[in-house]
Amino acid sequence: MAIQQTPILERALQLAADRHASDIFIMPNEPVSLRLSGRVERMDGPVISAEQVREIAAAAMGSERIAAIRDTGNAVTSCGLEGIVSGWMCVGSTRGDLTIVVRILLGQIPGIKS
Repeated sequence: MAIQQTPILERALQLAADRHASDIFIMPNEPVSLRLSGRVERMDGPVISAEQVREIAAAAMGSERIAAIRDTGNAVTSCGLEGIVSGWMCVGSTRGDLTIVVRILLGQIPGIKS
């Protein structure tokens, strides 16, 4: 199955790239949050519903993998905007609702300084 990204996820990825965030948090009944310089900050924007979180996760992973989270605890896949940002998306379940955390990957691996 091809990975699909919803507009909410794409906007969050662009915002993370623009703000140099290390992580994205998408949780029910909260706006998108970013980890910036070690601190988690809520972004201005709409509150994301539990159904929207489920739609984001299902688009990226497929409904079968999402259903299996009850047994496995979480599922992981890649996501990103080509040429801009990439990351690892982890979907888990908290109190019966899905939550999404995206770890932003560095564009370049730093070299060893001599």
